[in-house]
Amino acid sequence: MNCAVLVQTCDKYQPFWDGFFHFMEKQWDFGTGCPIYFCNEKKKLDLPRGFTQIRTGSGSFVQNLKVALDEISQEHVFYMLEDFWPTAPMSRERFVSLYESFVKNEMDALQVSTYTPYYKLVVDEMSACGNKLLRFESDSEWIFNFQARFWKKALLSQCLREPKISESAVSSAITVEMESDEYTRKEMNLKVWLHHYFWYPITGVAYRGNLTEIGKQMQNVVEIEKFVEEKFNLRFASDLQ
Repeated sequence: MNCAVLVQTCDKYQPFWDGFFHFMEKQWDFGTGCPIYFCNEKKKLDLPRGFTQIRTGSGSFVQNLKVALDEISQEHVFYMLEDFWPTAPMSRERFVSLYESFVKNEMDALQVSTYTPYYKLVVDEMSACGNKLLRFESDSEWIFNFQARFWKKALLSQCLREPKISESAVSSAITVEMESDEYTRKEMNLKVWLHHYFWYPITGVAYRGNLTEIGKQMQNVVEIEKFVEEKFNLRFASDLQ
């Protein structure tokens, strides 16, 4: 499989990384055969098994992403942000089926998320995982976005544009999305499809360095599950003595 998973974050989001890894370990099938790169800025990390770190330095969001893409040897990437905490399984079978459809049909990108009313979509004849895919119309808003997607790596890099407004005015990812989406709709004819699957909250669990309401709920789940696991392990160890 000529594909790598790329998870992008920034160092100020470090308080939320444990939650991401917690849900990835629960929901992600690490038997996909794809390396998983966790891309942050400067902090050197001791990552859980299955993850490899890429440190990009403290450039802009676009600069950091391009550095990470250049570090990856595979032709394709499955890109996602670290505040997309999985709530449903991403099985090897689903991942491979989607990737094979992406390659076979020469897509520019294949998004794996729920649809939203902001997208202008049509039902396509192509299918994957037993369901027909949805195709973005050429004039759809957000034909370029940072939801979880398979991408041609070189094309993703080509689409990226530095925002005209300050990244701190909204958020780094959103300002880049806005600028890159405007550029691609005017200058490029992207062929993008969507596989409708609710496996993470598409709004993300954090915004401008703070947990959203759904993020707070999911963080509470993390704390409860870790508490229960710790108590169980202590009880089990005590019973063995």
